[in-house]
Amino acid sequence: MNASGIICLSVRNFIKRTIQEKELYIKTAKGLAKYDDLEKEIFVQHGYHIKHCEEPFPILEQLKKQTCAEVYTDWFKVAKKYDPNLKPPEEIPQSYRDMFTMNGHAIATKHYFDDRGVSVIPIWTEMFIAELLKNHPYLYKSYGDEGKAVHVATKAFSVQDKVGLVIGSISPWVEVMCLRNGAKKVITVDYYNLTIRHPQMQYYHALQLAKNWANYSEAFDFIVTFSSIEHSGLGRFGDPIDPLGDIREMRKIRCLLNNNGFLFLGIPIGVDRIHFNADRVYGQIRLAMLLEGFKIIGIFLHEEIVEMKNIKFGFEPRQYLFVLKKTPI
Repeated sequence: MNASGIICLSVRNFIKRTIQEKELYIKTAKGLAKYDDLEKEIFVQHGYHIKHCEEPFPILEQLKKQTCAEVYTDWFKVAKKYDPNLKPPEEIPQSYRDMFTMNGHAIATKHYFDDRGVSVIPIWTEMFIAELLKNHPYLYKSYGDEGKAVHVATKAFSVQDKVGLVIGSISPWVEVMCLRNGAKKVITVDYYNLTIRHPQMQYYHALQLAKNWANYSEAFDFIVTFSSIEHSGLGRFGDPIDPLGDIREMRKIRCLLNNNGFLFLGIPIGVDRIHFNADRVYGQIRLAMLLEGFKIIGIFLHEEIVEMKNIKFGFEPRQYLFVLKKTPI
């Protein structure tokens, strides 16, 4: 029985209408773990309890619901430690190890990067964007076939005549896909300094947007982040080390998205894993926490729509794109 008084059981009908009940488990780095045990060992420590017992992962709820003001205040406490001159650590700091590995339930491996000086296209002119828009949708993209999901999803869940935000953008491939699919305006937010000269595009520095978040509360019809969230809090790009970096980003995003808006979230799915300091892979445990406050309305892999029951949480991660909407908190 978990903190909500719910016993997590799977009920299945068999021949002759007999009923067999079994406790729900997730395969972790420690072996099979019951939902109820994971709640005690991980979810409660991260501020959640199990609201509904579902497969392949439970639906969570915050124990103490945060206001958006509290979300951004907590984020700034971490962000103040930002030092672009500080070399990213090569190992998980010992004081953070249990949080990063979710008390050993996530596999921990080393895959080190120092991307503080990663090359970006510093100026996006109207002519540059116009030339990209003339091309085939898949000619200018990142992440191989997995990047196609952005075009397909923003067309299926229309961004036509809508104002959106793109989080994490070294090159404007996501922005171009959104404009091609009819977006009215696209704002790019990142820590890198960009100059954008296009009437339908704008740039905000990540800290600038966060400081003025109240001016943009529920202001966006859609938000796209593809292969960005999984890096948050790992220090790879000079950001402060924060075991909850990805979860904080999702809470910030929720505050900026309007109630009818879409979040297009591209992340690697597999067994729960932390490749320090490269990225995270989202298994059934971390994904449950990441998606708290949202409901899934579509899943894409490459150009195909995928059902949740067909997603494999295996050792070879794949980049899925989730289309999400906010749920009441």
